[in-house]
Amino acid sequence: MRRPTAEQIDAHCQQYGVTPDVAWRDYLQLRLAEAASRDVKLKLLCVWKGAFVMRYVLQSPRASGDLDATVGTNKDHIDPPQIRARLMKATEDLGIEIPKASDPDPGDQSVSFDPIEWRDADIGTPVFTSIDLSMREDLVLEPHLRTIKVALMDPFDILHMDLNEQAAEKMRCLAQRSKVGDGMDVLLLWTLGGLDHHLVRSVTPKKLTSGRDHRADASAGVDRRYTAWDNQRGRELPHNAPSRDEMREACFAAIDKWIPG
Repeated sequence: MRRPTAEQIDAHCQQYGVTPDVAWRDYLQLRLAEAASRDVKLKLLCVWKGAFVMRYVLQSPRASGDLDATVGTNKDHIDPPQIRARLMKATEDLGIEIPKASDPDPGDQSVSFDPIEWRDADIGTPVFTSIDLSMREDLVLEPHLRTIKVALMDPFDILHMDLNEQAAEKMRCLAQRSKVGDGMDVLLLWTLGGLDHHLVRSVTPKKLTSGRDHRADASAGVDRRYTAWDNQRGRELPHNAPSRDEMREACFAAIDKWIPG
């Protein structure tokens, strides 16, 4: 498969407001997702989600450090050696090594291929990413088939999580983990997603796993992200990320609409 030209890398940088280093990581992730899409069984197994999906659905400038997918009801069909072999064959021109992932044991929550490293003299800086296939929960809504169209490579199809369900998952993220980028994801989903608030609200309880006060926990999580926001520009957040006040306002509005009281 041909590699993108300097002009195509520049076009990608301009479109998403990213640096060339991020554009090359995007290319590696796209190659891996495209490799999965070549295999019918693997294409149906991997329902992609997270910042990778929002990059190409909502045109998000936030870089995705890894590739996240949910395998849903296909937990019994996951075959790490077969997945690894497929990824390696489809990306052999890049000279990368896909790390081995152990066969999942009962109770395991995910299968991960980490780290995936690409070193190329023509690029210079090493490119790193990973793939995490979550087995934590089943999908609630039907996934969507989407054609990925970007300057970096030819179009290909993927399955991705319904954005209403992704918004519900982000309510869990606000309440139960500390990644600052979740705040930007919620802002994007709230402002650009065109979501069905009632549907998101009905799905959210299926994603929350603790017996705590999720609205209070999520609000406290927003406040923590507010404090760390500006320090994460150029790291978890793009340099041109919205302001922390915009993030907090959108997150509090989303919490009010999307988490049942």
